[in-house]
Amino acid sequence: MAQRGSARRHRIPRRAARGVPIATAAAVALTFVLILAGGNGVSPALYLALGDSLAVGVQPGVGGQEIETPAGYTDQLERRFRAQVPGIRRVALGCPGETTTSLLTGAGDTATARIYHCDRTGGSQLAAALAVIHRDPAAVRVITIDIGANDLFGCVAAATIVRGLRAVSACLGQGLRAVSVNLPRILGALRSAGPQVPIAAMTIYDPFLIGLRSRNPTLAAIARLSLAAISRLNEGIAAIDGRNGVRTANVAARFGGSGLRLGRADPERGARRAVAALCVDTHVCATTPNVHPTALGYRRIAAAFLAVLPRLSDGRH
Repeated sequence: MAQRGSARRHRIPRRAARGVPIATAAAVALTFVLILAGGNGVSPALYLALGDSLAVGVQPGVGGQEIETPAGYTDQLERRFRAQVPGIRRVALGCPGETTTSLLTGAGDTATARIYHCDRTGGSQLAAALAVIHRDPAAVRVITIDIGANDLFGCVAAATIVRGLRAVSACLGQGLRAVSVNLPRILGALRSAGPQVPIAAMTIYDPFLIGLRSRNPTLAAIARLSLAAISRLNEGIAAIDGRNGVRTANVAARFGGSGLRLGRADPERGARRAVAALCVDTHVCATTPNVHPTALGYRRIAAAFLAVLPRLSDGRH
């Protein structure tokens, strides 16, 4: 579980100060943003960032504990968007540990959300996002989202320790079904609220592929299971994105090709390439392994989003 890092500027209104009700903090944050905009009654341009720990920018700290850093892909995207639209501000709603279920409903990630003071105004991360859009749809210039990894990763880790391969396989199936049901509802709601807003989601890289280089037969078997499951997940994400007018940032392909095509033409070569890339792009090969990206990995994620998003206009749409 991620530990709380220091709050960062412009995380509006995802976090509240300790002991301050989230709704109150969100109102204060919005007032602050309006003041920054010049107090002229014109809402600022906003970048709405949703997702899990990747959207937060989590990395392992010196002692191996997980901390929030300023190296995340949404940090990098905000800087790039600000060069296109001066003064644009990020509304950072991402929450470590979030699944498609918890993002949609607010249920299932309560402990981590409490640690990070994740904003669930209205009951969930999605509800908080919709509240921002409905407040002033023209202010929201772009939306990014990463979600779906924890639907598979979290239960796989637990099942591996407790019950073994059969449970892993069942767990992966449950995660895939959850994404197939929840993601259309999430993206459909965002698209309905902001029909003209560019929205981009991302495919998921597969940290469990590192097991392919292990001499432990169980870890190697889990890696093979995950290869098939993540490929199905990413195919599903791309299809759901397309049906909802959402652009797909193929992050998986940038992490050594462990995405839509890996495992088809040359599965062994593709898997070896993906494992080598994982050691560079994530911390899975560190002394204390961690699935989160390195600084380079986060840059790759940002680049994947920028490759599919249009240049933002400095005028209100």
